[in-house]
Amino acid sequence: MRFLADMGISPRTVSFIHDLGHDAQHLHELALDDLPDPRILERARQEGRVVLTHDLDFGELVRRGETDGPLGRSLQSTRSRRFPAARSTHN
Repeated sequence: MRFLADMGISPRTVSFIHDLGHDAQHLHELALDDLPDPRILERARQEGRVVLTHDLDFGELVRRGETDGPLGRSLQSTRSRRFPAARSTHN
């Protein structure tokens, strides 16, 4: 899978996803720290990526029909019991 991580996502999370064999990029590593949410969604759509975010504004943009791009999930803590590998990797 291909992912694009919003600024609220830890670069360590992106590294973890990349280590699992996925194509993951962080806006900061692309020097796009200030890219507005609609442009983030557009870039993700163009590149076939799922946006990783904590920002609930993305869901609102999709709900209002301002994008037809991929809808990512708002990430919860990777320290969850469901992800013991993530917990031990990020300590």
